[in-house]
Amino acid sequence: MELTPKTLAKSATYLENDVFKKIINWDLTAVRCYIIKKGYCAAEQIDQLEKQYKRFIFLCTMKGSKRVPFSYAVDQMWHSHILFTQDYISFCDKVNGKYIHHCPVEVDEENKTAIESLEFETLELYKTTFGERYFSSLMIDGAKCRDCMGPYDCYDDPEPPKPGSPELPPEPEN
Repeated sequence: MELTPKTLAKSATYLENDVFKKIINWDLTAVRCYIIKKGYCAAEQIDQLEKQYKRFIFLCTMKGSKRVPFSYAVDQMWHSHILFTQDYISFCDKVNGKYIHHCPVEVDEENKTAIESLEFETLELYKTTFGERYFSSLMIDGAKCRDCMGPYDCYDDPEPPKPGSPELPPEPEN
């Protein structure tokens, strides 16, 4: 059965989904250490980043070959995981049955509208699947507004935390 928010709602919540369980239970300790060491994410934020990355991967498995744009911080974790080639290949095989390819896209005038549409679609899919809006608190370590999903419904309002701040705002309530 194809995974979609509609089929998830009919069969089980995402927490009861076998694919999601495999993703959540995958050990990313080496990737987490690499990200912290490289300065891509503060140690205080790594749990939140891993959670969002794993949710991103779950959405990728739902969408198949269709792009699922996400935040700059999640993209950095994806890049980092791909560098651990054997683990990433095993992970993809276990959770998706095939490799999940990374295809970067530069936003320009020709594809801006299409990218914005995909971003909005991803935010809606995230909200439908996880029962909450995408929470881009991870913007505080290096990513700028232009690197996230834009002004749709993320943590840009009213003011994001200052770069380097160890405090993360509380997650929104469901």
